[in-house]
Amino acid sequence: MIGLLEVLEDFKGRVDIAKVADDLMLELDDLLPAVDAAELLVFLKIDSGDLILIEEGKKFLSKGSGGKGGN
Repeated sequence: MIGLLEVLEDFKGRVDIAKVADDLMLELDDLLPAVDAAELLVFLKIDSGDLILIEEGKKFLSKGSGGKGGN
């Protein structure tokens, strides 16, 4: 899931889900569990097939790969 968020960040926070799957050389079905997890954690939202990195996802990424930082 962290890799997915990093890819979204590389695409300036918004990209079509099919483009992400293609760039990662994954089938869409293989990508969906990471998308679902990120959406449940409110790190991204989905709008008309686009994945959109939202503020909580940006904060998570800024804290490092472990998602741990100051309180």
